[in-house]
Amino acid sequence: MSVNAIVYQRLIERTALTALVGTRIFPDALKQDSAYPAVVYGVSSTEAVQATQERSYRVATVETMVVAETRLAALGAHKEIIAALDRFVGNSGGIVFLHCLLSNEVSGYDPPAAGTATGTFTESATFSIAYTGD
Repeated sequence: MSVNAIVYQRLIERTALTALVGTRIFPDALKQDSAYPAVVYGVSSTEAVQATQERSYRVATVETMVVAETRLAALGAHKEIIAALDRFVGNSGGIVFLHCLLSNEVSGYDPPAAGTATGTFTESATFSIAYTGD
């Protein structure tokens, strides 16, 4: 199992989140013509850390983004993502999450694209995940 797979598992199992977005939780990019609200997530970087001669771990930076037609809808799903991931510690498929910490949040608005009447609201979060295993 990968870090991406564990993040997806945490998100899809959060019933309050799926009540808002259904199964519209996508790795890396929003599907074209996807309905809103929707969630996009992905690992943006990883770094190896040598704690001692005998012990090492990796740190992954995971970014999530909610895209919605209203600020309220974006904030609601964003809150559930944080509840699912922030401070999570556990293991699955040979990967042990030592910690998962929220490190940054950003709100945004994308104006209407050509041929569309409304823009979209976004809520993004960045998490730092220390883990062992691969």
